[in-house]
Amino acid sequence: MAGVTALQALRAAGAVEPGQRVLVNGAAGGVGTFLVQLAKDRAAEVTAVCRQEHRDLIAGLGADRVVDYQREDFTSLGPIFDIVFDVAASRPQRHLSRLLDRRGRCVVVGFSSLRRLAGVALSRRARLLTADNTDPADLAVLGRLVDSGRITPVVERVYPIAEVAQAFEHLESGRPGGNIVVEVDF
Repeated sequence: MAGVTALQALRAAGAVEPGQRVLVNGAAGGVGTFLVQLAKDRAAEVTAVCRQEHRDLIAGLGADRVVDYQREDFTSLGPIFDIVFDVAASRPQRHLSRLLDRRGRCVVVGFSSLRRLAGVALSRRARLLTADNTDPADLAVLGRLVDSGRITPVVERVYPIAEVAQAFEHLESGRPGGNIVVEVDF
């Protein structure tokens, strides 16, 4: 689900081209780890925002720069980015817009972002993504990228179905370093 959401977010941003400057806020989560890799696969210059504890993980996925949001206000980096992906929902959209260059675009991704944006108007350069995780074509694209080794799913932890509540608590904590998997026995 996270990989397909990231793929659709990339598509929602428009063509990500070699050399474009991309920022991923929430780079260490499930969707964020895929976004970093997908943007790098398209030869973009990627700045990833996450906690210090995930720096090595995200750098290992190819990020050109990793910013620890607890030590540095990443919203003061702009306006230099062509595309900002907001997965973390940690800053108001108006602050993220300051990161964009003149023709830049912002894609707001994920349930946390949707809750934060309830009733908030987006600027003309921001797009809200509600992913369709049922598209078999997207799964096929993702499968080919994984099979070819161009991207690698990052799994932080696998929970048994009996611990699904704990899995969601961990996910909502904002601290995952990759994807959270709930294992279902058939």
